[in-house]
Amino acid sequence: MEPVHDKLKNILNETHQAIAIETHSPEHLLTTIQDLFPDEVLFARYYEYLGIQDLEDAKVFFRERVGEGDSRRFILVAFQDIGVESQNALLKEIEELREPTRVIFIYPQGKELLSTVRSRLLIHRLGGEIENREEESGLFDIPSFIQLPLQEKFSLIQTFIAEEKKKTEDERRLKSRARHFLTLLEQKLAEEHNKKREAEFYPLLSSILKTKEYLDVRGASVKQLLESLAIEIHFSPLRTRK
Repeated sequence: MEPVHDKLKNILNETHQAIAIETHSPEHLLTTIQDLFPDEVLFARYYEYLGIQDLEDAKVFFRERVGEGDSRRFILVAFQDIGVESQNALLKEIEELREPTRVIFIYPQGKELLSTVRSRLLIHRLGGEIENREEESGLFDIPSFIQLPLQEKFSLIQTFIAEEKKKTEDERRLKSRARHFLTLLEQKLAEEHNKKREAEFYPLLSSILKTKEYLDVRGASVKQLLESLAIEIHFSPLRTRK
């Protein structure tokens, strides 16, 4: 299998200025590209729903005039859903792109865009090989995290936050990574529920979903939210029953 880094590198090396990537997990792929090509990303943002007002954030980067001879720069826009009005607005922005700036749209497989938008995009489809490229240590090793003593859970959370802040002071990235951890945890809980069919898992699932919501609140503390959830995990059936 082609390594993840090489696969993404080949896609991003395309000379087409507007590229689309259809994938199972847009938010995770967005952060993966940021990790692999940090010096080439001008703008990166994930949206549950990309509305017309959201595009105002990115417009300044679409129109940025990068010096001739400078290396390529990427605008990354990932979303779960997008409105028709937003798609029409994107057409103009794509047409005004200047070399070496390129835009990468990342959205779920099966999401149909307007034909006028699709005609201007070079579209790639990625299966599970990108999404399954999870860290196998630390916070993202979900089975191990669940079974750890409570203080070690806290230590992993603190390490995770410190490492993310070394990469960027942008709180949005930290919250995006935290949401990805919660998604992996949610998937693990779903697996266990499918095996045991126990209602005891419902309170923890509810807490995971609420934590995702609280992450979007301005000023929310990622550390406090994850530590509160870690306490609940520690005393849940997910840990006490193997």
